[in-house]
Order: sequence, then structure tokens, then C-alpha cells
Amino acid sequence: MSTFAVTGGHRHTAPKSGNTMHKWVISGGIALLIISAFLALASGPVLSDWRLAFAWWWPSTFDGISDLHLRIVFEIRIPRFMLGALVGCVLAQAGTAMQTLCRNPLADPGLIGVSSGAAVAALAVIALGGQIGLSGAGWVTAAAFAGALTATWLVYVIASGNNGTQVATLLLAGVAINALAGALIGLLSYHADDDALRLMTFWQMGSLAGASWPQLWVGCACLLFACLML
Repeated sequence: MSTFAVTGGHRHTAPKSGNTMHKWVISGGIALLIISAFLALASGPVLSDWRLAFAWWWPSTFDGISDLHLRIVFEIRIPRFMLGALVGCVLAQAGTAMQTLCRNPLADPGLIGVSSGAAVAALAVIALGGQIGLSGAGWVTAAAFAGALTATWLVYVIASGNNGTQVATLLLAGVAINALAGALIGLLSYHADDDALRLMTFWQMGSLAGASWPQLWVGCACLLFACLML
């Protein structure tokens, strides 16, 4: 039901173009998610068959689908798709929180240096962790989290003053942190060996190759905790 106000004998109806646009965007996003799920489950290097998108749920309905193909879908393709969707949810949550904090619709964690801080710490472990006994995916994840927290704290300290936290100063501090992090990443890349440099490149590009059901449960728990905190 639209709201309206009567002023001077005239009825002013609230515009509906914004609500219509939101509905189209949400509907389009859901449609793209369904199409992506179908393509992710039905196609792959081992076998590309549209029936695989449904056979894992109703295996007795489709003939010619082996147990090996069903295992590939259930243990590899579904976790990868779900992890990609989970990452999208986390990014959307982080972006929404940052836009609300900065009161700026263009703000995101990369703007104030949070992503850069995580990248510097993670790449430092990849490049130098083997020399100090901190090699492994677990250490990289922990370092990325610690780097993000450190960058957030540093930006907040710089932007805080007697009059509270200034949004403009927060954004400018984030730009400075991004510049510093870029220089540090370049320094780490210069001193890394060939194997570490390759891993650093793959980490920055991102990958869903290592997705598994235990990782999904951990990610869902972290997302739920963040939702409750917000």
C-alpha cells in the first residue's frame, strides 16, 4: 500500500520506481544464481551432462549416471558452488556494514584498507612462513584475519579524535593504508622464491578448488556469528 500526503487539496503518491527496480534486481539475482548452480553442477572436465544437476538428488530417476559421477558432483561440484555462494554472502555482508558505518554507498572493505591488510599478512606467511615454521593453509587464514583486524584498528585510531570518528578521515586513512599495503606486497613479491611467488599469485586470484563440506560448515558458522554481531 503506497503512502500519500494531502497538501493544498492535492494528493501526492510516493514514487514506485525504486521499489520496482529493487524487485527486478532481486529477481534477476535469483535467476542468475539458479543458472549458475545448474551450470556448476552439470558441467566439468570429467563429464558434462545436464542430468547431473538433478541426478545427485534423484539418482534412481536417471539411467547412465555412475556412482563415480554422483560422488564427483556431491563431493566436489556442490561444495565449490556453495562456497562461492557463501563468499558472495560474506562480501555482501561486509559491504553493507561498511556502507552503513561510513554513510557512503560506495564504501567497501577494500576502500579503508581492510582487504589490503589481510592480503599483506597472508602473503607474508606464504613468502616467509616456511623460514619460520608457519607454512600451511591454516596459518595463512589466521594471518589474513589478523591482518584485517590490524588494518581496521589502525584506520580507526587514525580517524578518531576529540570529536569522534570522522568519516572523511577514515576514508583518507584507508587510501593511505592501501598504498602502504601495495608497497609491502611488492616487497614480499620481490623477496619470494618461485614457488612462493606462484602461491602468492594464486592466493590473490582466489580459488574454490579446495572446497569441502567441513569448510562450508565453518564458513556458515562464521557468517551466522557475524550476522548476530551486526
